[in-house]
Amino acid sequence: MNNNTKMNIVYKISFILVAVIITLSCNSGKKQTDPQPTTQDSIQVKQSELPPLEAGVVEYKDDAFREVIELEGHNLVADSFVFMPTNSKVLVKGKYMIMRVEVYTRDLHPFIIFKYPEMTYVTEVGQYGNGPDEFLLGDIIPTDDPKYLCYLMETTREKLYKLNRKGQIEPYSFSFSSSPEYRPFGSLKEYIHNVGEDDFIYSDKSKSGRSIYRSYAKGDSVIREELCSLQADPKVRNPFAYMGYMAINAKKNRIAYAYRYYKKLKFMTLNADTIKDINYNLKEFDIETLNIANGLDRNATHYCYITGGENYVYVVHSGRVPSDMTADWSYINVEQYDWNGNPIRKYKLKNFFGKVYVDEARKRMVGITFAYDDPFVEFKLPE
Repeated sequence: MNNNTKMNIVYKISFILVAVIITLSCNSGKKQTDPQPTTQDSIQVKQSELPPLEAGVVEYKDDAFREVIELEGHNLVADSFVFMPTNSKVLVKGKYMIMRVEVYTRDLHPFIIFKYPEMTYVTEVGQYGNGPDEFLLGDIIPTDDPKYLCYLMETTREKLYKLNRKGQIEPYSFSFSSSPEYRPFGSLKEYIHNVGEDDFIYSDKSKSGRSIYRSYAKGDSVIREELCSLQADPKVRNPFAYMGYMAINAKKNRIAYAYRYYKKLKFMTLNADTIKDINYNLKEFDIETLNIANGLDRNATHYCYITGGENYVYVVHSGRVPSDMTADWSYINVEQYDWNGNPIRKYKLKNFFGKVYVDEARKRMVGITFAYDDPFVEFKLPE
């Protein structure tokens, strides 16, 4: 792509969520069925060499990792494509990286495809806007289906699409709800994962604040099951307090969830029949900050991204409250766990702040940052 076609694209930088109380009306386009304990509907997973997950609560006082390994990265100058990856989300499928970026200009596209690991520009897909089949606030959804790179969702309408391996967007009839109301800030469904045909796991608003759900098609109905409550404080039932980031490894029968406003992680099986909590010096969430502008700055943003590999989970940890991060963008931490939640290593990525994708096979971390014209930064992992 030459310098005259897509140069100097400006996106709106937004790392801090302005908390807004949204009343959801979750009706279904298909008959919704209350959760019922079943055996035949349990998610089927392949056997793995991973030892069984031990349920319980593990408490750490910032002593889980014996050392911090500092890594210095180098910029990947892929080609002449210049853009600012605002609030990006990425996934890698085979030889492609698909990236979501927030855009607010009519002639821009919310999804960009790169050749991986070269990180060269391939194409852009989707159209920004609030018209039919346009994306006002888009999201990318991982899938193991070999026919597709990923699923896409327009979150203000909770409308799903498929992105095929040719980079073409296909319609998709599965619906979480029948008459979705307009949600100007997007759906409260987060980190949706496709785990089978017409079968999804995600976090969403619940009676306890926020929970992990599974929705799947069965005949003409969509079954919705609450797998696990994410409530960390019995006094708090606001869904924004328990927002976070989720990674799934279906082959190992694992879900990992990292909280944004608590120093806390959850590891569980796909059916949530075994759950392990990891707590680090938990502090009470200040619910009153939801009532003032930018109030969430006063609650520490502990985790700000998660990526799951074949053998490990990598959780990006800022270590600062948002107001401190605006003055110091010089580093980010990455905590490495196995899929049973056991701490392995902690890394400090120097002169970098952004999202991270970890390639275990190549022993590389690929960082995505808004700080440079060439936004990709590569870090070499130690042996």
